[in-house]
Parts: sequence; C-alpha cells; structure tokens
Amino acid sequence: DKPVVVVHRLKFPGSADSENFLASGLFDDLITELSRHRWVSVIPEGGSGRYGVGGTVRRAGRHYRITIHLLSGVDGRAIWSETFVRPCEEFTACQTDLAREIVALFMAVIERTEFRRSMSGDVADSALDYWLRGKDAYFRFTKEGNAKTRRLLSKSIELDPEFAPAYATLAFAEQADAFFNYSGSRQMCLAHGLELARKAISIDPTDAYCHQALAAILLRSHDYDGAMVNAETALSLCPTSEGTQYMRGVALFYQGRQTEALEQIDRTLRMLPHSPRAWSMRHLRARCCYDLGRYEEALDWANRAVNAPNAKTIAFAVKAASAKRAGFDDLARRIVTDLL
Repeated sequence: DKPVVVVHRLKFPGSADSENFLASGLFDDLITELSRHRWVSVIPEGGSGRYGVGGTVRRAGRHYRITIHLLSGVDGRAIWSETFVRPCEEFTACQTDLAREIVALFMAVIERTEFRRSMSGDVADSALDYWLRGKDAYFRFTKEGNAKTRRLLSKSIELDPEFAPAYATLAFAEQADAFFNYSGSRQMCLAHGLELARKAISIDPTDAYCHQALAAILLRSHDYDGAMVNAETALSLCPTSEGTQYMRGVALFYQGRQTEALEQIDRTLRMLPHSPRAWSMRHLRARCCYDLGRYEEALDWANRAVNAPNAKTIAFAVKAASAKRAGFDDLARRIVTDLL
C-alpha cells in the first residue's frame, strides 16, 4: 500500500564532468533523505511509481539554480515545483542540507495529496488510507477530531496489525486527550499512549515518527530527559520531518532551555511554515519569548498563533498574559473576557 516515489537523476545541461558529479551527489542525498520516511517506498530512476522526482541544475554566474519537480506518476503533471539558489563555492558543503530542505517540502505535498486520494471515494480502503484520514482528524485539535482519530486508526490497525504509524498516531491522540483534558482520564490516557508508542517502536524501531510519539507521551508524563532522548533519536532517524524538529523544540522548552528551543522552533518554521502544527510552533515560540522577558515579541507570536484556524485556547491565554506584561492592559482584559 505504500506510495512509490521514483527519484530521477538531475539534469545538468552543458555541464562539465565535475558538475555532473555534484548533480549525482544531490541525487544520492535525495534518495537517502526520502528513504527515511518509512511510509513511502523509494526507488531510483528506471522504475514506475505514483510520484516522480526530477529536475535540473544550472549555473548562473557564481550561483547554481536547482529546480526540483514533483510529478504525478500517473499522468506526468507537475504537482509541486521549486527553485533553490546556492553559491557555487558552497554547493558541496550545503548539499545534504539542501536535499533535506527539498525532501521536507515535497513530502508534505505527497502526504496531503495522498490524503485527498484516500478521501476520493474511488480507491480501495487500506491501512494507509485510514492512517492519513486519522492524522488529518488529529490535527483539528478538537475533542471530536480526537475521537474520530481513534476510530479511523483502529480500522487501520484492524486492516494491518503491523502498520507502526497507526499505533504512533493513536499514541499522539492519547497525549492530546491528556493535555487538553478531553475525557478527564489523564493518567489512563498516558498509560495507554505509552503502550501504543512502545508497540509502534517494537514494530519498526527505525521509524522516526514512532519515536516522536513516545517523546510526546514522556513529555506529558513530565519525563523531560526521556522525551529528549527520543526526540534526538527521531531527529537522527529522519531530520526532514518537521514533527521531529518540533518535538525537539518542545523537549528543550520543558527542560528550561528556552533560548535553544527558540532556535529549534525557528528552524522548524523555516522548514515547513504551513504545517498543521504551525499554530503550536508559534504558540511555543511565544511562550519561550515570554519566559525570556521579551513580552512584545511574545505578544506578536501569540497573535500569529491564534490566527491559525486550528489554534487552541491556550494560545489565547499566552496572548493575554503577554499583552498584560507588555503594558497593554485593555487588550489583555478583552482577551480574557473572550476566553471566559
């Protein structure tokens, strides 16, 4: 059921052998970084799949222009395309970072495209389809969405009891219940979430997403050191997942390392500014600024958080506190009134 992604060698028109070597290196790095996402299958050029990745590298003065295309393997249409510019003298040094930036962007597109495909009604339901629908429901950050996640992921596991991401997403749903108090059974949710996250890791210990889930449960259980260990493990397994980057930022925050957390959150926001976690990233950034006494900056980021459609009331609370500390008493009172 895994979608197959075919990676084609990048074209380097009119290039010298040394420049073709650079393009080949980027091709290898794209395959490596893409293979870290365990829910897709990756093959080099010569095969066929649901998606194709290709592009060109061109020299323009002292810079290389790298254009990457994500194509439909069905009809060849372009699903996503982006151009990256890097100085020639820095290309080799930044090659892996560039590959990671590219993969982070188009994997988000693939996941969203696969979700729409799963909802189209003309495809056979699979464990992957139910997982994608369950993740979408989870990111609504509502009690109803969380309940729907549980139903959909239970169906995913019923269809494939060895599909590790389904257990991991269920663990995320349990930690959300514990954090937002949907059911009023915090300890029971955390215990069940811990069981689910460990089950996911036992099925596939190389899946970064499973370690993300365990880190989230440990955070809610106040085991901040254990959460950091698993966040670091997830990051080493898949640095192109914004979820792994974000989880490390959360762990740093709860360890009281706000300055480091800010740097980590900024990297995550640059990687994928339109993530469904974006409101939470902005909210966490506001909390870091608040703790550091940068109240006007905290207010700015809290305002960005509350303007996301799936923002939770906790972001409004941080906005109110930041407004008060920044000297905007009337604004703080209005926010508190709205919250109440």
